[in-house]
Amino acid sequence: MHLPVDGESFSVVNASRPATSVAHELFHGFGRVHADTTCGGNSNNQIGQPWPPDQRGQIHGIGLDTRVGSGPGAAPYAPIVPGGVLTGSQFAAGQPLEWIDFMSYCVGPLESPGSWTKCASCAPWISDEGWRETVAELTNFGQNFGSFDRRVRRGRAIADAGPSVRVSALADGSDVRVLGVHPGEGVAFGSASDYRLVVRNGAGAIVGAAPLRARLIGVHGERPALLLAGSALADGAATVEIVHQGVVLARRGRSGHAPTVDVVAPHARASVGRGHSVVVAWKAADADGNALDTTIDYSFDGGSSWRTIFSGARPGRVALPSTFFAGSRKARVRVRVNDGWNTAEAVSAPFIAVGRPPAVTISTPVPRERIRHDTALNLAGAAYDDRGRPIPASRLEWFDGVIRIGRGPQGVVFQPTAGLHAIRLIARDAHGRVGSASVRIRVLAVAPHLLDLRAPAYVGHRATRLTFSVATTIPATLIAEGRRYAVGRTLRRIQLSIRPGRAILRVRLRLAAGGKVTRTLLVVPRRSSAQKTSTRSLADTARSAPARTACTPGPKTIAGKTVVFFCGPAKATVRFAGKSIGYRNGECMNSGGMFTVNIGATIPGAAKQKYPYFGLTVDATRPGTYTRQNLGFSYAGRVYAIGQHTIVLGPGLRSGTFTGKSFPGLRPVSGSFTC
Repeated sequence: MHLPVDGESFSVVNASRPATSVAHELFHGFGRVHADTTCGGNSNNQIGQPWPPDQRGQIHGIGLDTRVGSGPGAAPYAPIVPGGVLTGSQFAAGQPLEWIDFMSYCVGPLESPGSWTKCASCAPWISDEGWRETVAELTNFGQNFGSFDRRVRRGRAIADAGPSVRVSALADGSDVRVLGVHPGEGVAFGSASDYRLVVRNGAGAIVGAAPLRARLIGVHGERPALLLAGSALADGAATVEIVHQGVVLARRGRSGHAPTVDVVAPHARASVGRGHSVVVAWKAADADGNALDTTIDYSFDGGSSWRTIFSGARPGRVALPSTFFAGSRKARVRVRVNDGWNTAEAVSAPFIAVGRPPAVTISTPVPRERIRHDTALNLAGAAYDDRGRPIPASRLEWFDGVIRIGRGPQGVVFQPTAGLHAIRLIARDAHGRVGSASVRIRVLAVAPHLLDLRAPAYVGHRATRLTFSVATTIPATLIAEGRRYAVGRTLRRIQLSIRPGRAILRVRLRLAAGGKVTRTLLVVPRRSSAQKTSTRSLADTARSAPARTACTPGPKTIAGKTVVFFCGPAKATVRFAGKSIGYRNGECMNSGGMFTVNIGATIPGAAKQKYPYFGLTVDATRPGTYTRQNLGFSYAGRVYAIGQHTIVLGPGLRSGTFTGKSFPGLRPVSGSFTC
């Protein structure tokens, strides 16, 4: 509810829903009206904006919740879309039936019967139309309402010419009433109007006149009204009049006696501000019996500057929050009382305000936020001293528990460790006072995966060492042949002791991080005489099967390239690009906690090859349905990985089926295999 008092707009909000209620009233102050005509937005003389086609205020667009981790699953952000639009999608979880502009009355539970159709399953947001309307209004403020600087200069010119008064009034269509008369010039916001302010002396002569500016206000439950404000010369003024088209609509006369006031508390040298509130008391009187409005100002610099901390009608005592009183050893309060025209003031003796530590807020992350370990943790916050000044960046520190993780109002932490974290922002003001804010978040563990795995194309049958390099998506522990290695996104060289022999070398690699484990089988062929060859990534290959009548397993050098052949009864069918492709001569293996299928022949590390090949690795040894495994094939001279796949292992691991999409190309792939 907007209550115009002395030309200012105050709002009363609903304590049960402070966020939306404050936004609703604030944007009324920016000039927005209600965003509906069906839920009461235009009832009781209020203004409701037509909102086709439903007249309810639906946002008619898509929003985005930019808090990191707000999205479902691995998605970083959540869309703001009506739930009905996303039926069947993972993003539909938690979405309301409708998103409604927060200026509409159609948000929230049904409050009264009748034609109002408030929606209990709707939620408030800002609509594109409402946002553009507000921004345009503020952007064009100077053009719409005149130049602010010009009015400031005019006000100063009035003050230089002599005594002046500033007057505010309210015109609601049927009545005009003067709200207040105060000494001094002022700057009135709003647009030009055909209302005028006329000031007369005791003899009825005009001593000052000026046009009034008007601003349309919407008072909840009442008809729209114009808030009028302006200032004019007032040397010897006795009466002010509001005139419209030559007709006097309202008049206020100056009373015969000015009010009196004395400050009672805080008294001289008092120390205040240690509790939650500070009591300011005064004695005021008016010989004419007029009602008095009171304004209280506070100064931390002995009276050189003032800031208003209270305005209203009180009988001589008010308890104000201690946060209003910035720390000072020469603090003062000034109490001003106004009888509708005359103003009296009194200033307290100096006292001590102990002040407050900095007020600190953390905007990102939000409490109980959940983020993935393999993403970045964004930090954003702010702090202000008890005078409302921002704390410099050099005095802001971020902590994760007791470990400092950043400095300044913003920061980022890459790949935070999995588990619960207490994030704190600590601020220190110029007097050494410390304030802080904290939030608790959870970092979700994710399974580590190989970014790169580089191994030799083959090793000699007499070799006793295998050297390869590993890089992983997140910091992890690599376990190979009973030894542990710390690995991460930087390629690390690993050297293992191996036994000489002629059998194909198979090394089980286990990656562990945050309680999550992934397994990979590194397959390296042997040959009789090792030769130096370039190393290539084997992370997506090392699967093969020959298509020859006489099958001999193992590596062979063909045209200068090492080709690995697999043999056995396993066969597979891949349906891809409208064709059914058959693969034969291969093997299925169940070893080291992994199930693998290799059919055909492959050139390790090659993106193109002429040999038919199908390969599959599942990090399990039981029948069931699996995703996020390794699956690929070669066809028409090219090697394809199968992503977004589902693998079903049949009873006894003797057969299975799969579906997915090819990479590159993202074309549908399906098929089956038998062992």
